[in-house]
Parts: sequence; structure tokens; C-alpha cells
Amino acid sequence: MRAGNSTDAGPVWAALAWVGMAEELPVTMARGPVCVIGAGSSGLAACQALHTRGIPFDCFEAGSSVGGNWRYGNDNGMSSAYRSLHAKSSRRGMQYAAFPMPDHYPDYLSHEMIARYLDDFADHFGFRGRIRFRTEVTRAEPAPGGGWDVTARQRDTGATCTGRYGAVIVANGHHWDPRYPEPAFPGAGAFAGVQIHSHQYRAPEPFAGKRVLVLGIGNSACDVAAECSRVAARTLIAMRSGAHIIPRYLAGRPADRLTLMRPAMMMPLWLRRLAVALLVWIARGGMTRCGLPKPGHRLLCGPLAVSDSLLHGLRRGEIVIKPAIDRFEGDRVHFRDGSTEQVDVVIYGTGYKISFPFLRESLIGARDGEVPLYRRVVPPALPGLYFIGLVQPIGAIMPVAEAQSQWVADLLAGRAALPPEPEMNREITSYRNAIARRYDRTGGHAIHVDFLPYLREIRKERAAGARRRRGGAGYRWASATSGLCLACGAADGCTSAEGCRAGRPGSASAATSEAAVRPSATQNVAPNASASAGRAWAGSAAASRPAPVMLPPKPGSRAPIACCRVTAISAVPSEPAMR
Repeated sequence: MRAGNSTDAGPVWAALAWVGMAEELPVTMARGPVCVIGAGSSGLAACQALHTRGIPFDCFEAGSSVGGNWRYGNDNGMSSAYRSLHAKSSRRGMQYAAFPMPDHYPDYLSHEMIARYLDDFADHFGFRGRIRFRTEVTRAEPAPGGGWDVTARQRDTGATCTGRYGAVIVANGHHWDPRYPEPAFPGAGAFAGVQIHSHQYRAPEPFAGKRVLVLGIGNSACDVAAECSRVAARTLIAMRSGAHIIPRYLAGRPADRLTLMRPAMMMPLWLRRLAVALLVWIARGGMTRCGLPKPGHRLLCGPLAVSDSLLHGLRRGEIVIKPAIDRFEGDRVHFRDGSTEQVDVVIYGTGYKISFPFLRESLIGARDGEVPLYRRVVPPALPGLYFIGLVQPIGAIMPVAEAQSQWVADLLAGRAALPPEPEMNREITSYRNAIARRYDRTGGHAIHVDFLPYLREIRKERAAGARRRRGGAGYRWASATSGLCLACGAADGCTSAEGCRAGRPGSASAATSEAAVRPSATQNVAPNASASAGRAWAGSAAASRPAPVMLPPKPGSRAPIACCRVTAISAVPSEPAMR
């Protein structure tokens, strides 16, 4: 079945009948629509940015509702939300700029309120109908000739479909694939008790009367230990080193309003550390008074935990601090200081892997939990692929994902261009070096960014991209709504393939077009199209759409130039632009 056989005016993928079939549906969509993977807070930000620009897209969500990690009991099986979960960032710090939260919301929202807010966000901007629920992407591959082939599976029927997209936006999050200690502790396999990850934790009642050991000192570990201490016979929390624990309120105001306000971000890092440390000390005193080991890193240069309840439990003796685990033996756990405890349940709060099961690992070049991305969004060697929300900000993720999405929408709409690949690689190297200096060299910090400085960085990049676009430098795909021919770049457009200079066999521009669509390490931006065009896009008409043209470099230029306002027939002979 081809989408073009349907008279439905809805999204292209809505026209595909999810019925059991022995073979995969044929590819029907040509370069143009955008595929968004995930309808959590990052995916919704991407959908909103595309929808308001009129860029056609399909969003695939494995669950039956939007919200991702904030949807308690999400039937996509990937949410780590527990019953008492509340945001660690305040309402004003985590809201979308395009959809402020109501003033009557509390400072710190529960997962129910955030899920409701995300529902309202999708309904307010009217793109819920573009989300294919209960549908998971199983594979995304660069397509021959440009674009991406995306295979999706309907979870209820098992039917699969493959579609051709001009770009793929990955927004599947990075808090769903639990990370356990590697290698496992000696004797862990023969441990007589129960071992789970905090990802599986929902409520403390199952641990009533038990001896519980929580491993880790992150946000989830702190919350789980504090909750279990109220019902467990004994609660232990083990860690390799200490961490800086920040209260929710400083000087009577949400902590992030003080630590993330713009004047603070203008201070040098050492001065910010000093100011925050002073506020925390005034509010709580030293962490070592509660028995916590001294952190092995400076404030704002390593993990931060936001918790009020953990320190209360430590002061009341309800939670006992232990050093790192040495080994397991039967139902006993041996610690590095030589002490031993009898334990019934071990809960690992050891974080998450960064995983993309639909992308080949060799394709994205992931290393130690890090994907090399220009401005933490763009892989330079993979045209048309973008990552939204693949950062760990000191602050909330939603405004960051919103800013990233607006930048990507600029690129897809042809309003901005990316720099040459060598420049993008230099920026990635510079970021890696800065992270290595500030944090330790483990993969857990490979995606850290500062909230306001990073938002400023994206704003500057959007402005620089617009200048590149106006100057004709950088790389981008032509926009289907710009009035420019996608094949020859004619400013007044071409009304037929017969009249298109790039389409004439044997012409110099046709040869350039052939070189343009070869897979390349040069980053381009996928084409845009109007919403109505996207809905009607299907069948052979889409498959025969001419490819965008890449012009060869101007003589004497230091980098290839992509320009859709110069006709390909006037291009000077040179090496192929995509080499």
C-alpha cells in the first residue's frame, strides 16, 4: 500500500493502514517531511517549532500519550517517574518560553502537573494529530541519494512501515536505559536479596520492614533513600565520593532563581562557585556535619543533587552513610572500609546509558556515552540528523530543548546555514577540552552544559547561521516554500522538470546535481514544505522530486559554498562540492 493511494488529507503516515502483512511496506515518501522520534518534553519542543513554521513532520511515540519521562506509568515502558516525583527545577525555570506555566502553579511541580502541562502544550499549538502514538522507530538509516529511511513498528499489531524523510530529529531522551555498575561487583550474581535499578522504583511500600541499600548520590538515589527510610527496617546509602546537595530554596526563593539568574551567569565560574557555596552554607551548614564524605570535586564542576529530605534523614539517624561496595557474599554486603551489612534489597541509583537503538553505533560515532555534536545538536558527518535534548544542563531541560528546536527549525526552513565541517569539528573539540578541564573525564559529564550560557550560545549560533545564509556560505537544503527550484536553484522556480536546467541530461548542472546527492560528510539542512504540501506528499510524485543542488566552490575560496539563489548552470567548473 502506498500513502498516495489514500484520499486522507491528514499526515502522510496517517494514511498507512496498520494491518498485519508479511512484508514491509515500500518506501513512499521523498525528501521533505521531517521525522521526530519521541514525544517527551524535547520531542514536543521540536514538534512545536516545526508546526509553527509550517514544516511537515511526523512524530513517533512508543507510548499512548505525550510526556515521556514525566508520564507516571507510561505504557512505553521507559519512564522512570516514581509516585512522589517532583521537578528539581522551579516552575519559572523549566517552562517553555512559548507557553508559560500558569501563575497559580506551585514553585515545584509534581509529575502529574508537568504531564498535564505537556498535554496542554500539544493541544494549544494543535499538533497532537501529527503524533503517531504506540509506534516506535526501529531503524533510521541514511538513504541513497540523500534523506533518511525510517522504519517504524506499530506496537499493537507489529506491522512495520518504512518512509523517506528529509531529516530526522532524535528526541528520545537519555533517562530510560538503566546503567548498572560495570563490571558487576564480585558476588553480585549470587546475592541472596533483590537487586533493582532506581528506574524500576515506584513507591516505598514494597520495602517496608526490609533492610535497604541505595547505591549512588544523584537526585533519584537521594529521593529513594529518603522515602525508603520512612518504612524500611534500616536504610543505607553507599557512594564512592560525596556530592554537593542543594536545597530547593535559598534565601526564601527557589534555588535556581538565584543560581541561574542572568547577573550570576555573567560572573566568572570561580565567583559563582563561591556565591552558591556561601548561600548553601548559610542555609544548611557543611555537608560533612551530616556524615557525608567531602565531595571529590568543586561546586558546579560535578554532580549536583537537589534534596531537602536526605539531609533530614541523615540528621535523624534514619539513613546511614556507607562507602563504596567492595563485594557481595550471600545476603551480606562488604564495603571498602571493611564493614559489613546484612541487606535484603539493593537499589542502584547509578544513572543511565545514552542509547539510540534505532541508529547504528558506528554511524553516530558514540564514545563513552558521548556523541560528537556541533553545539550539542548537529553531527557534522550526517546530513539531516539532529539531536534535541541530548544535554545535561545545570538547570532545566525544557527551555534548552526549545532553543535547540528553534535553531533546527531555522536550518530546515532555509533561514540559517551551518558552518563548514572543519569549523564544526573544531567547536566539538573545543567543547570536549573544556568539559575535560571542568569535570572528570567520564562519559557521565560528556553532555553537561550551563543553562544560561548555553542558551546564549544557541542564540549567537542562530544569528551567525542567518548571516551565513544571507552571505551564501555554509550548507543547507533548498526550501520548497522559498520560490527556488530545488534542482537548479533558479530564483523564480521551475514549473516543470522539462524546463529545469539541472534536469537536462548531460548538462554541467545535472552532473553537479548527481554529485550533490551522494552521501557526504558535509552537513546540509533538509528541505521545507508547506503543511498542505506535506499532507499531500506521497507516491511517485514525491519519489521523483528533484534533488537539491550543491554548487562547487568558488575559485580561490577556502570552503565549499551551498547557495540556492545561484543557478547551477552558471557554476564554474571545479572539484565536486561534496568531495
